[in-house]
Amino acid sequence: MSPARFLVLALTNAAVYPALVLWTIVCITTFPLSFPAVIVATRWPADKATRFLIWVYGRGWLALVAPFVWFRREGFGPGVGEAPCILVVNHLS
Repeated sequence: MSPARFLVLALTNAAVYPALVLWTIVCITTFPLSFPAVIVATRWPADKATRFLIWVYGRGWLALVAPFVWFRREGFGPGVGEAPCILVVNHLS
């Protein structure tokens, strides 16, 4: 690996991992206030509000990581995920 490539990877890791940790800390600390707020604002049951907040957390991770990793989704069409289902994440290396 060239020194320039190593430097780019080191700087990327030095920026992304602290951002992910900070995002996780923010989500954990704001959950006690945001959970009841989502329930009151949307009148959703607790399980749906929880899934929504987990989705928000995951979208934050995706936004932080997406510039550095290519993602591809297959098999997602209209209606996928509306009923209970199992999503399997795999990677190709």
